[in-house]
Amino acid sequence: MIQIHVLKIEETKLNEIDETLIPLIDPTKRNRIRRSKNGKIILWADILVRTIICEQTGMYNHQLIFSTGKYGKPFLANDRNVHFNVSHSGEWIVAAFSDEPVGIDIEKIEPIEEVVVQNVLRDEEFNRFQIVSPESREQFFYHLWTVKESFIKLIGKGLSFPIEKCSIDESRSTIRIEPNFKTSNRDAMYFYKQYFIDPDYQLSVCSRKKEFSSTIQQWMPNKLFHHFTCYVNESIESGGSNDRCVQN
Repeated sequence: MIQIHVLKIEETKLNEIDETLIPLIDPTKRNRIRRSKNGKIILWADILVRTIICEQTGMYNHQLIFSTGKYGKPFLANDRNVHFNVSHSGEWIVAAFSDEPVGIDIEKIEPIEEVVVQNVLRDEEFNRFQIVSPESREQFFYHLWTVKESFIKLIGKGLSFPIEKCSIDESRSTIRIEPNFKTSNRDAMYFYKQYFIDPDYQLSVCSRKKEFSSTIQQWMPNKLFHHFTCYVNESIESGGSNDRCVQN
């Protein structure tokens, strides 16, 4: 079953709690967090992923070893049975967890230039976009875009993959690569599901299996912080057990 976890971060400045968390993540991310205007979002996205993986595997934070694929998709190097993907936009952080490769994408619905629409949509999709009422076009576009992005994130191709080659069958909630495009994933069919968390955002999840959770787990920052601290090194040094980390 694919689990979806979401977190809303309304403040942008790093605070004292954030500063206590930064030393507990990968050193390669620490400077990026301090320099980026999205540093707080990047930090809490990492904390969300670490917390859920610790919860699912029974490992502690210091035991997690992350790496990245050829195109930058992160994975858990010391347990390849754990699959996850994370996305953020605006105030929202979203993450998907599964025992199979998974992709997730969230986008804030904002005005979009037509040239971008043409680059993302296939010809028939663009034709539909043009006949949709003006007030519904952005919603329509982000609906398709997040599905395609979640698919590309699933296969781990990143920006190297031509997004317009993704063909969506909305009647069956499936997505695949158009048949005449040569790639190892060409003949595979994938399923997607969309979730509502905010009227100003679109959220899509993609998987090889049609085993999506019907609900999402929404976290508050203070609760996630408390839950994460169960899994830091101090828990082991003090003889603690991660049994106390089980959610109430």
